[in-house]
Amino acid sequence: MNSVLGTGAGQVLSVDFIPTDSANYLDVNGTTVTINVLKADPTLSVTNSPVVYNGSPQAAVVVGSVAGTVSNILYNGSTTQPTTPAPAAIMADFVPTDGVNYNSLVAASAGNFVINPEKPDQYPTFADVPMNHWAWAYIESIYAAGITGGCGTNPLIYCR
Repeated sequence: MNSVLGTGAGQVLSVDFIPTDSANYLDVNGTTVTINVLKADPTLSVTNSPVVYNGSPQAAVVVGSVAGTVSNILYNGSTTQPTTPAPAAIMADFVPTDGVNYNSLVAASAGNFVINPEKPDQYPTFADVPMNHWAWAYIESIYAAGITGGCGTNPLIYCR
């Protein structure tokens, strides 16, 4: 008889094995072992990244690997949805529909949510910070806010 074990401690698993190659293998009948079956951890992922900058707050769509409810989505540790081109580390809580076999998650990583610049042909402001650099969007935003002007000119460089 085939059956699927649920979660729980001290479960008995019985094995019957009758080999087709009896010259090299022995029968194993009625062998039992006691095992503990633990709950599985689901995973979270962002399903709508990247998106294009539009000046409005952008929300990450977070889903679980099993059915359940996602809540408390955080963007780089904040509940505020991002409005500027930049990557954001996403964390969220998750309660699975099947709480018997799956653990709930609190502040679990779901990956990154990326807002790309509006114009794909946009060029970086600083010669030493290419657009594929992990901090490009952050550096561009502090330049646009007047927080930095870089440390060198001709070409303009950020000096990272």
